[in-house]
Amino acid sequence: GSNYTFRNNTLIGPWQRTTSVFLFQAKSGAGGGPISNVLIEDNYLSGGGYTVYTLADDFSFNNSVVRNNRIEAESWRFGWRRDTANSTDVGNKILPS
Repeated sequence: GSNYTFRNNTLIGPWQRTTSVFLFQAKSGAGGGPISNVLIEDNYLSGGGYTVYTLADDFSFNNSVVRNNRIEAESWRFGWRRDTANSTDVGNKILPS
């Protein structure tokens, strides 16, 4: 899909679990396809294996921006971010625990 905006939300996933707060996969199967124009901005984010996970696999993933979010420190299992889609990360802050 395309043209997704997530702004000014509080999004909390399971603390250090395998589910991500955001998971976008440009991957085949289960109706997958190309993804473009994703903006994740000015949110409070907490939890997940990776809090934000963007994956470019079988299809293109273009124009993804993760900007000015506040991320709860150590709420993730593996890291706050996993990105194989060459997303732009700007001004995100890890909050002290």
